[in-house]
Amino acid sequence: MYQQCVWTVCVLALVWALTASAGVAEGRGTVEIGQQKQLFVDDYIIDEMQNVSQVLNPVTKYPGNPVLRPDRAWEGLQVYMYGSVIYDDDEDLFKMWYIGWAPSSINCCYATSEDGINWQKPELGIVDFQGSKRNNCINWVGMGMIYSPNDPDPGKRYKSIIGRRGGFSADGLTWHVPPESQDIPGDIVSDNVIPFCYDEQSRRYVAFPKVNRESGGHLRRSVSVSFSDDFLTWTPVQTILVPDERDDELADQRVAALREPHFDDGPEWHLAQFYGHCGFPYEGMYLGLLWVFDISGWCPEMAEVQGRRAGVGGEDGPVQVELTSSRDLVHWQRVGERQPLIPLGEAGSYDSGQIYTTNRPLIVGDEIWIYYGGIRNTHGHPLYWREETDRFPRILEAIERASPRTGGTINLAKLRLDGWVSVDAGDEPGTLTTKPLKFAGDKLVINAEAQDGWIGVEILGRSGQRPVPGFSLADCERFSGDSVRHTVKWRGNPDLSRLQGRPVRLRFHLQNAKLYSFVFR
Repeated sequence: MYQQCVWTVCVLALVWALTASAGVAEGRGTVEIGQQKQLFVDDYIIDEMQNVSQVLNPVTKYPGNPVLRPDRAWEGLQVYMYGSVIYDDDEDLFKMWYIGWAPSSINCCYATSEDGINWQKPELGIVDFQGSKRNNCINWVGMGMIYSPNDPDPGKRYKSIIGRRGGFSADGLTWHVPPESQDIPGDIVSDNVIPFCYDEQSRRYVAFPKVNRESGGHLRRSVSVSFSDDFLTWTPVQTILVPDERDDELADQRVAALREPHFDDGPEWHLAQFYGHCGFPYEGMYLGLLWVFDISGWCPEMAEVQGRRAGVGGEDGPVQVELTSSRDLVHWQRVGERQPLIPLGEAGSYDSGQIYTTNRPLIVGDEIWIYYGGIRNTHGHPLYWREETDRFPRILEAIERASPRTGGTINLAKLRLDGWVSVDAGDEPGTLTTKPLKFAGDKLVINAEAQDGWIGVEILGRSGQRPVPGFSLADCERFSGDSVRHTVKWRGNPDLSRLQGRPVRLRFHLQNAKLYSFVFR
């Protein structure tokens, strides 16, 4: 009798322990999402996928590109997007800050538009150019700005990094750097490549200075991050993105496919660099536009002075844009197997050599708008060494031979809202099952495209073993069509209020469909 009691107690203790540990494990895996929209850029909420895949969706380039060309003397030979585009709600106006470039001068310029497509270049009367102030130049050269209309100090409602310090403006046109503003600390290698943004999620400013780091036996342009609470003092830079062997493999492929490099020193010099990184908050996470520079070779005359050493300047090769993602601004992932989000155009087109973006996209209606500088020539074009013709007369000859292949313009690319990455299914039905989620709101809204297919959703218990009664796939009204805000219903009813705060899993069933995001409202 005693032995039987001992055995019973041991069995009950074991069962309790297993149950308790399972509950802890399940609880530890629950993701609190509230009413925050969820994307599929990373695996943060994904537990399992079958017969579906995460697909990077390249942008659609506006068919009327370019939207802005260099047609003023002070804009020089090229205009490009080391800057910003914002929409000012108070004035009902798009505003653009951009760069005009010539070998002898660089000017920061300002333009406005009522529709974001047709741009005007107002005479500002601020900067003297060749004896006249009848131009749209402003007194600053930088990488864009932040508009803070609610800043209590009217003189700080526009913010920019000028050099390595925070600068301010009341109107975005005349700028100053206060004496209390301090340099971003760290081994920054270029004052003119420091993209930045304001992070509404953590309520701080974030900068992404370019730094040089050793990788694979070469010095590489790489990316760091620095933070500020007041735009006056900054944390020391911390390295976040460095090119690796896979980037070099892709660089070799891209250079080999490029029909317009001016200098090609062979596969051993086909190396990847990260020229810049424009990170920004997006729906509870962070995304980044990574400017990837694939080196093909060096201008022979400049190589005599600087040597063929990656990272020292003067390299030739294309620049295009890839997508990155992060949950904390320090640890970043490459998205879409490092394929371009904004690919180069066809040979000879307006953006066939280099692409640089604004520091942050715009949301316009149900679209994402990304303005970018498209340059026809590659990074090491002889044009950029024009001032060296006294030492190297052959450069002038190279410029004259290559001149039809130059040009820089500003252009527009678009994505559907949340359209960065989708979960795609083909002819064979597939499923995506989430981790256990706790949500607020009482309706499930999806952003999806299924004109020739369908999407259905079942809601499972925390273990994922069986549907919650009334929320099976058979109960769900399948979606067919194209909508950025489709409310899912089960037996004609979208109400999920009784499941609020309860850990559940979603299982999306797809066939010939693309699922971009979901949210509980």
